[in-house]
Amino acid sequence: MDEQAAPEPSVTSTANIVANKIDADVLMYNGGIERPHAQGIIELLAKHRLRKNILLLLVTEGGDADAAYRIAKHLQLNYEVFYVLISGYCKSAGTLVALGANVIIMGESGELGPLDVQLAKQDSLMEQRSGLTVNKALDELKRQAFKWYEHYLLEIQRRSGGRITVKTASETAVKLVAGILAPISSQIDPMHIGEAQRINDLAYHYGKRLNLRANNLKSHEALVALAKAFPSHGFVIDSDDVSALFNNVYPASVEIINLLRCLGREAIEPAQEDIIKFLSDEVADVSEDSKAVENEKNDPKGGVNDGDERADDDKVKAPEKPGRDNKRNMEDHRIGTKETAKA
Repeated sequence: MDEQAAPEPSVTSTANIVANKIDADVLMYNGGIERPHAQGIIELLAKHRLRKNILLLLVTEGGDADAAYRIAKHLQLNYEVFYVLISGYCKSAGTLVALGANVIIMGESGELGPLDVQLAKQDSLMEQRSGLTVNKALDELKRQAFKWYEHYLLEIQRRSGGRITVKTASETAVKLVAGILAPISSQIDPMHIGEAQRINDLAYHYGKRLNLRANNLKSHEALVALAKAFPSHGFVIDSDDVSALFNNVYPASVEIINLLRCLGREAIEPAQEDIIKFLSDEVADVSEDSKAVENEKNDPKGGVNDGDERADDDKVKAPEKPGRDNKRNMEDHRIGTKETAKA
């Protein structure tokens, strides 16, 4: 008879291996970052028996900056070490969440994006546009205006053979440029410009606050770059760029790669329906463990047979108390090598 192939490991069992390696709950978030989801995570953590650390697998097109800040800050406050796993598409507000992590783990398909919060398009219920678009448009308009002014000024002087003074040539050039810009500037909405700037400033300031605890950005300039340096919302910030911006950036371990294989496309692309759930099992109930220890004292055999003991070995063990060993564990498992002290 042909030998039967070994069954594929389940997502839960694979996630538990990762969880036990770094003493971390494994939480998957694939979807838009919105206020109701932020509140949902707060309630989810309140019901879940927590390990010391958290590994957040994050796939998102972005969303609300306020919600992103709440999610990241809540994870910071409830866990010792906050790992974020960027296994696929993670943009805008997703990058803001990643700013709150102590350690960033990059999958082969992982990519971040600029801190570019989306603005709703006027007279459109569904469409949005980049907050960077307004600033880029104004920068380009300013550049073109000076280019036109310089061109007209030099041309007037050249063609007049120096008979027209610089002052007169300058005034004429200004009038010509103003005539070109008038129909363009009439379409500019000052309120929209202010809103775009406010949104971009919001993401910057939230990022600055999150990094006070994460302490993972290499410099203040790195935060400025994420907010302003990249030209478009969809710009691919890959592992090389991420390593240039952040201190603690590592490739996925073998255990994490196995987990990503189990998850398939859900770990890479935004899902049709939002997925927010723990992939790993809860830690063992402390009270139940205490009872088991007490029973073992009274009964040397522990009241279990060999089969029960093997079953217990398969369960996720309760984490050890926080201590100095955590940094060594992170080094041993090559998922992170530095535990960042929280402010």
